[in-house]
Amino acid sequence: MKKDNKWLLWGLIGFTAILLVTAIVLFFQLKKPTTPSIKQVTPDGVTLKLRPASSQLQPNQEITLDLVLTTNNYKAIGADIVLTFPSGLIEGLSIEKGEFLPIIITAGNINAGRATIVVYNLPGVQGEGIIARLKLKTKSPGTAIINIDDASNIRGSD
Repeated sequence: MKKDNKWLLWGLIGFTAILLVTAIVLFFQLKKPTTPSIKQVTPDGVTLKLRPASSQLQPNQEITLDLVLTTNNYKAIGADIVLTFPSGLIEGLSIEKGEFLPIIITAGNINAGRATIVVYNLPGVQGEGIIARLKLKTKSPGTAIINIDDASNIRGSD
């Protein structure tokens, strides 16, 4: 009987130690500061548009288009921007950051009718502002449409 009591005592001590370690781990896990979840904002959550919306230009004329972000109820933290345009009609000169998300992660790049830039701002912004500026030059007469590509996305938090 004494031998059985010894194992029972050691079992209870072991079980108590496991419970104590679990309680300590849970305590420290629950004490960690919480950070807001970063997610891609749904298309319904933000509005991206180019200003001016349309323009009539002569060949060899330059124009700067502002990419305007309206966040509505979201706090925008970052933006991956991809704009496309017909390179046969338009030459892309530059794409630069705006004031609304003023920190550049990936510098603006223009190649074969595609302009890209990645910008952010911590702790984030809400409202409306310019996140990028695209400078273009017309090559020849015609109708050119500049698109905000589906690869563009806005990251934000609730």
